[in-house]
Amino acid sequence: MVSIADTAICSYELHKQSLQREKYIIEQKEAGNMDISVPIISYKYPLRSGHDALSSLADISEDSSYWINQAMAGYYGVNSVTGIKAE
Repeated sequence: MVSIADTAICSYELHKQSLQREKYIIEQKEAGNMDISVPIISYKYPLRSGHDALSSLADISEDSSYWINQAMAGYYGVNSVTGIKAE
């Protein structure tokens, strides 16, 4: 039960951050900003069991030439996406 709850909490956090990031990218694109900086997805919940959707997967980085950043920029139709480390 603890592992299930942990996975649900982490998955919710990741989902929420992903939606916020997507909304921001779309808003920036509509405002004419084609070089966008967004937070790198981070875990705030301290007891990770490692069963969430991004477990062992990479996210965007601070380097806009990183392949995931380039793929995201292509997906949204912008020039570049740069990651910012979360506080």
